[in-house]
Amino acid sequence: RDTPRSATREEALTAERAVVLFVDTFNGFFESDNARAALRVLEAAGYTVHVASREGADGHLCCGRTYLASGMLQEARRKAGEMVEALKDFAAKGVPIV
Repeated sequence: RDTPRSATREEALTAERAVVLFVDTFNGFFESDNARAALRVLEAAGYTVHVASREGADGHLCCGRTYLASGMLQEARRKAGEMVEALKDFAAKGVPIV
């Protein structure tokens, strides 16, 4: 299948019409067609789309919801903190995060 390319962090931070797409764990691993379709729709609407990720070997961002639901509060906090860190520059600049 044709997978659209995500803009880099730098491309999105300097683009005129940028948006960050946060792909949760479920859609990233189990229903990835949803994430690819969302990326295509946003690009078709004229946005430069950056798929949110964290730096490092495993760039997947997790919101921590599953950990929270399982009572693993420290792990949920850690994952949420990673997400906030990865998205803070976009939020500070007013780039929509969907």
